[in-house]
Amino acid sequence: ENYNEIASMNATLTITAKSIDDLTEEEIKDLLGVTYNDKEVIYDGNEHEVVITDELPAGIEVSYTGNKGTNAGTYNGVATLTGSGNYTGTTTLTATLTINKATYDLSGITFIDKTVEYDGKEHKVEITGTLPEGVTVSYTNNTGVNAGEYKATATFKGNENYNEIASMNATLTITAKSIEDLTEEEIKDLLGVTYNDK
Repeated sequence: ENYNEIASMNATLTITAKSIDDLTEEEIKDLLGVTYNDKEVIYDGNEHEVVITDELPAGIEVSYTGNKGTNAGTYNGVATLTGSGNYTGTTTLTATLTINKATYDLSGITFIDKTVEYDGKEHKVEITGTLPEGVTVSYTNNTGVNAGEYKATATFKGNENYNEIASMNATLTITAKSIEDLTEEEIKDLLGVTYNDK
């Protein structure tokens, strides 16, 4: 009662949005709790991607470029963070997606030496087992007719998403045919020779 009424006072508190323009990775981690980490996988025929796994703060949205891949190789992902509400501006993070080549399972494939006796026919040594899908085999020096040793090589070709397959080696041995104690019929069949009366 002894004092005159005091006039009220007004003031404005302005909280401006935090700019995220051009922040360093460390600043983004400290301010937003966000990291964009490299990822490494083995080729499996599926599409893979490298993404931010941290929960984004309210007001931060992310978009990606170059962060997906299916084939073996290196993909350079860019995550663009865009602010709204309490944040403004944009900044980017980078991470690498590495898809390593897979390895074919050739544990069921064998290429073993073979020995036969000369019979005038062509003989060959080949792999046994079922090749994985997408793998082909070609041979060098794996056939022979005459007596001798044939050092054969099996060369494999696969998809570029797989590691190279080591070649395999085997020996085809054709032994000389003994003509001891053959009957006249066997001599005729084997050698094409007859000795006729005259």
